[in-house]
Amino acid sequence: MCNRKSVLWTITPHFPPRPILFCRNCNDKRPFQSSQKFRLNAQGKRLDAWLIYRCLSCGTRWNRPIIERGFLYKIPGDQLQALQSNDSGLANSIALDLHGLKRHTSQIVQSPEIAVKKDLLSGGPEPWNRLQIHLAVQGPATIRLDRLLATQLSLSRGQIQKWIKTTRLSLAGHGSRPFKRIAQDGSVVQLELDDSTDSRNLVRRAIGSVDNQE
Repeated sequence: MCNRKSVLWTITPHFPPRPILFCRNCNDKRPFQSSQKFRLNAQGKRLDAWLIYRCLSCGTRWNRPIIERGFLYKIPGDQLQALQSNDSGLANSIALDLHGLKRHTSQIVQSPEIAVKKDLLSGGPEPWNRLQIHLAVQGPATIRLDRLLATQLSLSRGQIQKWIKTTRLSLAGHGSRPFKRIAQDGSVVQLELDDSTDSRNLVRRAIGSVDNQE
């Protein structure tokens, strides 16, 4: 019988993508960062909305278009309220939208560092014979899956590769190559365990109650 321990790793970059834009005050290209504030302009039955960014060097403002000449009656009430109240959740989700940001510039700085929040999903008492790690990647990630696992489980990259080759470590529905790619939202990593102190320590590191940083 499979007695598995399941955990959720929520991965977020230390800062949202930063567009490189021409700053009229600096007279040069500079990185801009989201202020988590919105600007709204309603005219009659239509609304324009922007997410405000600031130049990291001088604070000059750039407005990232969110809604352009949108009909007010077509905008969901909860979205309109979030815009009006400068809801941080909505601001963060827009700031983390790398694809949308690319419509405005091709030069974007992404955070090389991440934060990992670990939450226990399910699992009975010991002994466990399998560890499942579910990945929830919030925004663009820049870390390879094998490096993420090595860092968060305190393992060497060599040990990770050894377990991949022996299929002790696997990615549900995939082979070994995805471990060399960027960590993807929705991925489920499986690690076969044995009744040993090392395995129990692996589980403890996987479900650590304190946020870990890469």
